Amino acid sequence: MQNLSRSYSDLVSRCQRIANTRKEEIVIGSMPNLSAVITPRVCLAFHIRHPEVELRFREFFPSNFFQSLELGHFDVSVEYAAAYIHSSENVKFHKLAEVQHCCSFLPSHPLATKSVINFEDLRGERLMMYRRGITSCDDQLRDYIEKNEPDIEIVDIDIYDSTLQTRCAVEHAALLTYSGYSDSFTRFITVPANFNIPITLGVGWHRHCRPIVREFVDLALEMYPDFETQISEE
Repeated sequence: MQNLSRSYSDLVSRCQRIANTRKEEIVIGSMPNLSAVITPRVCLAFHIRHPEVELRFREFFPSNFFQSLELGHFDVSVEYAAAYIHSSENVKFHKLAEVQHCCSFLPSHPLATKSVINFEDLRGERLMMYRRGITSCDDQLRDYIEKNEPDIEIVDIDIYDSTLQTRCAVEHAALLTYSGYSDSFTRFITVPANFNIPITLGVGWHRHCRPIVREFVDLALEMYPDFETQISEE
């Protein structure tokens, strides 16, 4: 019995040592098939400051990205997060930068040679974009098109994936994209769009986060100091 008790105590002590030496981690939410602009820079700087903290990445589909953050399935999101953030008491967001809408075309498309795309260029065209309810900035653009540009046909998509090139070729469609993210659409020609709807890039996190997550957030704010206004209240 004493040997059994000693073995049990040794096992408990070993488990405690393993738990005490386990790396702290931050889980960063990301989306498939969208290259990152802000994330690599912030993660590298954070790793230099905190090499003992493991940074892990988990991919989520756009349609449930915000809900996953709200439910705590990941700790923080950096990048195009603001577009997916909706009203919530549990989620906070800070603006870091802005990009603009673009239109991407296969090289054979007549509009691929344009230097800027205006709404009148898209009249009679098919425009692939996120279905309603996924991103706020695209919903604003959709509202404008549906009200003022009935000759632009909107084609709903749920995700930017590898099928879009084929779909654009078959359907002779343009693809709504975003400045700064052309690396995600390498087989397309990306043209700036004169839509005047800014797209917010930033950092989002759960209100009740661990101190190390808040350190990550604070570093992102330190690295991108141009925007001081909180999108959600402190």
